[in-house]
Amino acid sequence: MAAAAVAQSVSKTRFDLADVLLFDPVPPNRSTTRTALGMVGFRQVFATSDYGEVIATLRGKLFDLFVADITQDTAKLCDLVMSMRGGRAGGNPFLHVVLMAWKLDDDLVKRALNCGADDLVTRPYSVGFLSGRVKSLTDARKGFVVTSDYIGPDRRRDPGRNGGIPMFEVPNTLKLKSRADGELGRLDSEVPNAIREARAKINSERARRDVFQVSVLAQFAREALTATQPLERDLDRLEATIKDLALRLETSGNEGAIEFCESLEKAIAGAKGGENVAVHLGKVQELAVSLYMAVNPGRSADDLNAELNKVITLIKSRGRRD
Repeated sequence: MAAAAVAQSVSKTRFDLADVLLFDPVPPNRSTTRTALGMVGFRQVFATSDYGEVIATLRGKLFDLFVADITQDTAKLCDLVMSMRGGRAGGNPFLHVVLMAWKLDDDLVKRALNCGADDLVTRPYSVGFLSGRVKSLTDARKGFVVTSDYIGPDRRRDPGRNGGIPMFEVPNTLKLKSRADGELGRLDSEVPNAIREARAKINSERARRDVFQVSVLAQFAREALTATQPLERDLDRLEATIKDLALRLETSGNEGAIEFCESLEKAIAGAKGGENVAVHLGKVQELAVSLYMAVNPGRSADDLNAELNKVITLIKSRGRRD
């Protein structure tokens, strides 16, 4: 009776065309979740208990929903979601992500929210509860925000308070397919095109954020050098940021900016070598200014310095460097 009620409640929202990737390292629990998804209406569910199979499967298909139990390996699964959102794993950075766990402590909740998941569900749950959460995701896709260390659903309680972080409307492929009425031909072109256009916008915004982050980190590194403090953390973060930036620019085809990235990588490698560190960091700052103007047409070095001073002052006032 309960199963029939759930089936009736979702009859107006069809999920039989949606593609779901389900991961649970415990086979009996995986089977339970797969059954629940079937009762909600999903028919195309790829379920596995093998993490390596998740990675391989993501390479070959555009999924609309990723469901994963993160109880046993929270860090690895959350890193995977960050890679999805960043466009480094899977073809659809905007798929809905539902993470599950048997117990929610503060650290797990923080990791799940910071990686870009849409929802976090405590197990055990009822089929009716799962149905309600999935329908909510389908009907109300949140816009995405992009910062130097986050890409995902906007979690700000009052988005209007920070005009410096724009919100992007991203594809809701789960909704597209649930309303498709079997129009597979239209979906074959509509879904990839929507994803491609949104990815271009997100990549462009992330590139701008990365460029600014390079300037911030270079400033902190030079201050640490003057104060004879360890530089490894700042240099490692600079290196990681530049690699991410290069990926964004390569996607956009900005050849001039890509050359700046190559020069930045050489300067960081020189600084890590331990000789003439101040000279190499000065080169990083010089290149960052040129790159800032390249990815922000119409903006000047003075604009960068004004923004940089404001942000660094704010970071120091909060007593943190992240």
